[in-house]
Amino acid sequence: MSAKTIPGVQQFRVPELHKSKARACVTCRERKRRCTLELPVCSYCHMRKRPCVYPSQTSPGPDKSAETLSEKPLEKPAETQAGTTTANKVPRALWPGSSAGSELKPEMRAGPVFTSILSPSLCLATGEVSPDFRLLRSYLPEKRDADTLIDRYQSSIHPVVPIFDLRSFLPHYELFWDNDKNASLEFYIVLLTILYAASVAEFEEMSIDNQFGPHSDALVAKMKYYVGATEIALAMHGFPTKVALVDLQASFILHYVLRSDCRTDDCGSVGYLVRLAQLLELQRDPWSYHRIADARDVQQRRILWWQIYYLDCTTALSTRMPPIIVEGEHDTLFPAEYTKSGTGDFVLDAHVTFANRRFGWAVVCSRILRLAFRLQTPSDEDWFALRRDIDNLALQCSAATQRLLDNARTIHADWLAFSTAVISSLADRCHVLVDLSLQKHPDHEGTFGNPETSSVSDVQLRTVSPEFEESQIHLLQQYLSYGSMPKNKRYLWEIRKFQPIQTILALLRSLIADIACLDRGVHSSEAIHALEASVKVRVLADAVQNLGYLADHTTPLCKQRWSLVKELKHATWQQVFGRPQSPQDPGHSAASTQSDESLLSDEAWAQILSELGKVHQKIDENISVKIWDNDAGHYTL
Repeated sequence: MSAKTIPGVQQFRVPELHKSKARACVTCRERKRRCTLELPVCSYCHMRKRPCVYPSQTSPGPDKSAETLSEKPLEKPAETQAGTTTANKVPRALWPGSSAGSELKPEMRAGPVFTSILSPSLCLATGEVSPDFRLLRSYLPEKRDADTLIDRYQSSIHPVVPIFDLRSFLPHYELFWDNDKNASLEFYIVLLTILYAASVAEFEEMSIDNQFGPHSDALVAKMKYYVGATEIALAMHGFPTKVALVDLQASFILHYVLRSDCRTDDCGSVGYLVRLAQLLELQRDPWSYHRIADARDVQQRRILWWQIYYLDCTTALSTRMPPIIVEGEHDTLFPAEYTKSGTGDFVLDAHVTFANRRFGWAVVCSRILRLAFRLQTPSDEDWFALRRDIDNLALQCSAATQRLLDNARTIHADWLAFSTAVISSLADRCHVLVDLSLQKHPDHEGTFGNPETSSVSDVQLRTVSPEFEESQIHLLQQYLSYGSMPKNKRYLWEIRKFQPIQTILALLRSLIADIACLDRGVHSSEAIHALEASVKVRVLADAVQNLGYLADHTTPLCKQRWSLVKELKHATWQQVFGRPQSPQDPGHSAASTQSDESLLSDEAWAQILSELGKVHQKIDENISVKIWDNDAGHYTL
């Protein structure tokens, strides 16, 4: 059978079916052992001083008997006589320059600093990769450096994504440095994943440091090193040909920590993760359906499922496609927020509480996206259900915030401030998403009003309801709170994932609509002064000035988007207030330096509205545009 090409996707090919050939040596085959396949002698035969004979590779077809085997061991090429280890069989599609006889090292890995489950390094392996604990041990840094990264993971990564059970892992980690003989492959997978995630947090945290430049290359090299080491450990575990819970936990971290709207969202790879989660039946509740009695196991499976659900939702948002996971096809409950302490009391887990509210946000976002991508026009019942879901989410977020504040004595102050600010913004994000995703239904009441046309430009000015505008302003205020630098720089890796570009553009558009609606004959400089002192104008100025760090150390496309935001804000302020305004400036506007007659003349007013109309049109062209980012390799808003 010839290889078939999948229509429309030339880079994927279905390989020809063929019978696998026996590759183990005769001794290992007779004893039904897994052969390490080393040449000229496998590890088992070498340790027991047995003759190691491999099947002949000169003739096609299956082996017929032991007599058909070559009596002479296969000779290795001259250039590969030394340094042979089991790592030589790790797939090398992303590992250029590694020969069959040299030890594979993580620093040899080519490609980006994030992984993909569809990458050749994991998916195109031929045969099984035998675990080599000595090799994995050589990938680890000194204990002092590892301890630093472990501490960074606990303070930066784990609070946001509590996917590993650190209470079980950390005791094994401490014992490991005294005796590494008992370490399992699963332990190495978790440890290397943690080191990689911590290196990402370190890179992002130092990216706002004035001394970042000289260290950036070393930090990138560290990330690439640990992602390569983790991929090797996963390949040794048979992933993704075989999948276990720890493989999915590690893969989620590898896929999530470096993903953002301006980096990459590999929808195909994330879709594969969803399918593997369904293969393990994580979509069915571990207690009510699987009858798992161990509380920690139940908690870990629930957390893992909902983290993958969250990743599916955020990937759908970034790529502007519907989510893969369908409502009604899963019944896994949210993880428990209260855990039993050593004294038998139930205590609030602040990290799980934060995660659950994000999971709830993902559920509502998925419903919004399903409604937006549906072919039928949403009905009144659909709109009512959507508003009810967002209102319920707001109530749940408010209750969660109160629970966290009630337990403030047991929660780190920085995490308490960060988590409550993020939670408070979740319902507002849904309101903004409704506006951006369902713009094809602008005549529906409740979200935004009917479009109005300026008398001096060809641009339609959409007015929004006061409630919706309030949610946009509140969203930016909360972002300014939890995005404050350097206070929250340890969470910068997560803060980058939601960039409020569309919210800023929407508020700028709303501001232009407010100006166009001013009654020129009645209001003069007082109206401009009042507008300049409004919360909307202040929060826009604060956001553009204080969130500029989001445009640093990212892709060219993201820099272009932030450059556009600054340009449009500058143009708006120049027309309305006479000059670019900073948050520290007092209420100075063009009206304060010009006479009422000059400001309100027909010609001057028409010129202002005409220029603002151009800004408005530019906003409409960019507020929800779908652009292909060549550097990131995906579509972005």
